Amino acid sequence: MGRFNVFYTILHLCLGAVIFGTNALMAQQDSAPLQTEYLSINDGLSGRQVNDILISRYGTVWFGTENGLNKFDGYDFSIFNQSRSIESAHHISADNIQQLKENKEGDIVIVYQNTISFFDILDPLSGACRKVELLPQTGVKGIPRKINVDNNGDVFVLATTEKEMIVYQFEKNNPFESVVKPLFTLPIETKNRRASIDFLHMINGFFFVNNSLTGLDVFDSSGQKIKHFDKSDFKGKTAPFLYPRHPYFLYQDKFSNVWLSLSSTKGIFKLDPIEMVFMRVKFPEADHFFTKLWEDNSGNLMVAQTAAAGNNPPVEKLFCLTPDGGVNDFSHLTKVSNNILSCKAKDYFKTLFFGIDTGVKIIRNNRTKINTYLAKNLDLDRRGALIRGITDKGGHSIYFSRENNEWYRLNNTFHSLDTLDLRDEESGKPLVFSH
Repeated sequence: MGRFNVFYTILHLCLGAVIFGTNALMAQQDSAPLQTEYLSINDGLSGRQVNDILISRYGTVWFGTENGLNKFDGYDFSIFNQSRSIESAHHISADNIQQLKENKEGDIVIVYQNTISFFDILDPLSGACRKVELLPQTGVKGIPRKINVDNNGDVFVLATTEKEMIVYQFEKNNPFESVVKPLFTLPIETKNRRASIDFLHMINGFFFVNNSLTGLDVFDSSGQKIKHFDKSDFKGKTAPFLYPRHPYFLYQDKFSNVWLSLSSTKGIFKLDPIEMVFMRVKFPEADHFFTKLWEDNSGNLMVAQTAAAGNNPPVEKLFCLTPDGGVNDFSHLTKVSNNILSCKAKDYFKTLFFGIDTGVKIIRNNRTKINTYLAKNLDLDRRGALIRGITDKGGHSIYFSRENNEWYRLNNTFHSLDTLDLRDEESGKPLVFSH
């Protein structure tokens, strides 16, 4: 028989024991005190209410408050606000910040609350700020209704007139006259002009447009309607299901998944891009209101469960949704504060920044990240499958089999799992393992 040339160590693990140990570990972690640090106006923060947080590619943390922008280098704050002179390196066009996004060039796009007639683009190194006004003389026809900054930092504007809705894209290399180019125009009925409108630019160039009176539509880059979503396109919904509605969030993550939560409606929905339907996300605590969603730099999502609908209700529980489909209960973090307005981290399993109604909480998460593979739900009468494993010498892969079935290779760096086709070198026949 041919040789299987891998240095190995045999591991015998019972999945039942692993699951029991995991639960015990989580219980210990939840009871352990959290390591936290509190930053407030007493420490130099310009405002109490931290609406958004950005961790830039340069490692600096930016806090957007109701009273200006704060650059934090780990020791001191640098304040950017409207009261400084236009010539100042720390001048921005308004104070009440809603959203911070980083574009491809590393500049920071600043969107303001209750002010959608302009936005800012800030150079984080020089402090130079460019105000982009959305006016007829700069190419915007009608009244700006929404500004959307996609995952690439590209800026899109939705404006409405008496009879139409127009989607524009900001052209950052055109500093004079028209600063936007129209992408497409859609007719709008008079009775729908006062509806709440949200839109999302997709990585593939499509647009989701949600009208609180008519519902959700998806368009291609030319404005051709691809689909209108009606109630039957939301699978797994529970009664009462209120639709059309304004969304708590309509979001596309780093892996192109689209997530939706509708106001006054329980549950989270995830788009099935093949069937073009929204599937209700299932986990034990899914039948509640979820009013906020944030994403860390690693692609983990944090969703906030609240007892009631509304703007910024107290957070009851937090769940971290990992790219591999895992759901982690992070409700122990609400011990720090349940008035969470924003949440950011390089990795939610490590150090987090909570923007709250009185400042910033910096938290060292004590929850160990556990990745599960080939797992099945077990009851008390069912024993877990036996896992046999071997690791390669000095590499990043783990080799294992499930009882006497197929062998697998787990890349522990990228968490990818491959089935191995093991054959005899001489005969070419599959290898059979008896024990």
